[in-house]
Amino acid sequence: MYLDHLTGISIKSKNDGNLIWGRVQGTKYEREASHYVEGKLKELGFTDVRKDKVPARRPLWYLEHFEATVIAAPGFKAKQTYHFNNALTAYQSATTPKGGIASEVIFVGEGTPAELSGRDLSGKIVLLRTRGLPGGLFHSARTAYSRLAVGNYGKPAGVIVWSDIANASVVAGRVGAIGGGENLGLAFPWTVINNQDGSYLRKLLDRATTDEPVRMRLDVQGEEQGPDIRYSYNV
Repeated sequence: MYLDHLTGISIKSKNDGNLIWGRVQGTKYEREASHYVEGKLKELGFTDVRKDKVPARRPLWYLEHFEATVIAAPGFKAKQTYHFNNALTAYQSATTPKGGIASEVIFVGEGTPAELSGRDLSGKIVLLRTRGLPGGLFHSARTAYSRLAVGNYGKPAGVIVWSDIANASVVAGRVGAIGGGENLGLAFPWTVINNQDGSYLRKLLDRATTDEPVRMRLDVQGEEQGPDIRYSYNV
């Protein structure tokens, strides 16, 4: 019964249209869960119950709007597109202009120095393969993204991280080297796509030519929210 109610709060967040949904840290849905726990403890007869406000220690990411769509590729008919429904930018990112950006997509493997040598990424949307490492948020693209952010290979228009997690529908990964600061994702717009979607995009790129490249529209709209908006309760 208790678990069903808490799950219902998460589903309410999804039904309200939140792209990053659930009892997310510092949101009203997490606070609603705290109110529920407080009330249940009192119903059970506990008298020494208090609820302490806990402001967010740092700005937290809110994703307002997102789109990642292939708008041109070899074999596509006029006006044919392919939308990545399961892509997600779950942590801080630079935003695109309203309406997004449209650019050629290029594949850089895992973004190692050898794979990037001699490449000019300026203005391109970069497909970056990532290799999972021990720990849920650790993967090779975190360091590779930081390598791209330095700018030695030109500044990409955006980065699409291709996760290697088998059978995952949505991957809430992040970018930027471990310990490199929370805001490394602000270097340029980015998102994560699942293994199956990445394989599809890679196949399109394998057929691309200079005259007929793969092009995508990437639209990332969001903001970092401070403790005036994002705060929790400790019950």
